[in-house]
Amino acid sequence: MAENARIEKERQTMESGLIDSSVERDSLSCQLRKLQRQRESYVHEIRDMEEELAALSQHKKTLKDGSCMERSSVIMSVLEREEIERQLDSAKTELFAEQRRAREKLESMQEVHY
Repeated sequence: MAENARIEKERQTMESGLIDSSVERDSLSCQLRKLQRQRESYVHEIRDMEEELAALSQHKKTLKDGSCMERSSVIMSVLEREEIERQLDSAKTELFAEQRRAREKLESMQEVHY
């Protein structure tokens, strides 16, 4: 009788271990599918990036193959734009300063008048 109890207990322990192994296998299988989907997504993303890089490289090569005149005009355009922006900022600063001086002068005149 004690032998039967021991065998039954061992059987239950083994069944419990089998269930735990099955649950772990299912969990690992789920994780594996998730990782495979991520991998596919990353592979697709890498392909897209490689295509974009190839297009950018081709565009860069096209720009390099352009004449010196075109390159210098592009550089000049950038420099001209920066100069115009600098002049605009300077004009804004001067305008605001002039407005402030006019407002102060007006306030001063109003104080003297009253």
